[in-house]
Amino acid sequence: MKNYTIVFIIALLLSFCQEKKRIHSETYNTPPSLETKIEIQNLSPLLWGDTILFSIIAKEKYTSIDSVSASFQQKEIHILQKNDKWYLNSNQLKLGKYYIQIRIYLPENKKESHSLLLEIQSPVIPIKYTYEKINTYPHDASAYTQGLLIHDGYFYESTGLEGRSTLRKVDIKTGNVVQKKALTYEYFGEGLTLYKGNLIQLTWRSGIGFVYDKETFEQKETFRYSQEGWGLTTWDSVLIMSDGTENLYFLDPVSFAEKSRIQVYNKQGKVTELNELEMVDDKLYANIYTTDIIVIIDPKTGIVEGEIDMKGIMGNDTKKRDVLNGIAWDSKKNTLFVTGKLWASLFEIQLRKL
Repeated sequence: MKNYTIVFIIALLLSFCQEKKRIHSETYNTPPSLETKIEIQNLSPLLWGDTILFSIIAKEKYTSIDSVSASFQQKEIHILQKNDKWYLNSNQLKLGKYYIQIRIYLPENKKESHSLLLEIQSPVIPIKYTYEKINTYPHDASAYTQGLLIHDGYFYESTGLEGRSTLRKVDIKTGNVVQKKALTYEYFGEGLTLYKGNLIQLTWRSGIGFVYDKETFEQKETFRYSQEGWGLTTWDSVLIMSDGTENLYFLDPVSFAEKSRIQVYNKQGKVTELNELEMVDDKLYANIYTTDIIVIIDPKTGIVEGEIDMKGIMGNDTKKRDVLNGIAWDSKKNTLFVTGKLWASLFEIQLRKL
């Protein structure tokens, strides 16, 4: 018996990138119950915003295709048809590796369904930044900084390591800790954010977060999550959480249920090790763990729009210290602060384009 052959020819109309792309093809394994197979051919890489064109070749007995539909994460994707071609715009998708569902409706009420794996990458070359030191402030060199924010003239900081993890309020100019709450030994403190008078703190591998009253540091509740806890920040009415991968999770700030997620990509591919997070004028700044790089992310798409090279920020300080980690934005003064784990200094900086 002759099989159906459905050939998807994906041609990418690249508006962001002019360089020549490598052609590749991929054949998907089809369950025996289906009489079709899918062969995808596309230009590599597939960039967000590219138009995806595909054509369908069916078994000889079918002279036409009744219709084609597609969905992504249980949401319908808008498809247009022109002559015998179908096309969709990849900006309906998200960055990263995802399956899209293609449904082919044939005469005689026959329907075929296939899952196609696509990897959508960023079309943007990140803007490169360096920094200029404005001020240097003392910082507790025993503080393993995991989360940092500024509010009403004070830093609020979450520190890590088992048996040494704390929540603290810190005087900016002196670095003195004016209020502190120690976590019990089993918890490794991580990201920290502020939402409507509550400080919200993650822990690393315990899957438990804490909610505190900002004024008293009294613990009001706990919440759970399934991944590791790394960075945490607030964006309007959602929390954004990192777990050390390329994923960012958008959480309800009251129930802490996951509302959505995105994957972070630059022009070279996915960006992992996302750590401490901070919102700066609707852009998300993230430390890349073990590096001197802070990336600037569009939180709507996951596209890395900028990279800040913080190399040399410690100057001639040769004292033992750990990696860069800790970003705080003072929205009232438009001032950015950075520090690191076990650093004796905290820096106020301005960014400069390279």
